[in-house]
Order: sequence, then C-alpha cells, then structure tokens
Amino acid sequence: MTTRNTRKQGRNIGLRKNDCTMIVGGTSLAVYPAAGLLDYFRGDNLVIINKTATKADMSANLVIREPIGKVLSAAVRKNGGAV
Repeated sequence: MTTRNTRKQGRNIGLRKNDCTMIVGGTSLAVYPAAGLLDYFRGDNLVIINKTATKADMSANLVIREPIGKVLSAAVRKNGGAV
C-alpha cells in the first residue's frame, strides 16, 4: 500500500494527529494498512497489546504481552461490564 493510501486509510478511521492516546492490539504491525497508521499518530500515549513483540514497542508508553481478547475482557469485567 502506498503512503498516500495509508494516509487516506488513517482519515477514514478517524485517526487525527492530535489524538491523545492510541491503543493498538492484536497486530504484529507488519502488514499494511495497520503498519502505516502509527506513522501519523502524534499523541502522547501509545499502548500496544499483542502476544508478540512489534516494531512499535520501543515507542510505546505501555506494552502488554497478552492476547487482546484476554486483556479487553479483564478490563470490561473490572469496570462492571459483562463479557
């Protein structure tokens, strides 16, 4: 995918350069378009939730090495929701 297409994809999902936090989960960030979306994030907090290492781990404020379903289910339960 070209950079131009990645930029368009970022706009299509509502990615804005001034968003404060981005949570990326369940992707190795090796395949486009997900791999290119981080290039346009300029917020303060990057959270990576993935079972294996990603190229963005060193840039992340928080890295969680667990399956995304397990992490999100625990977060929902902790906040009183049903899974």
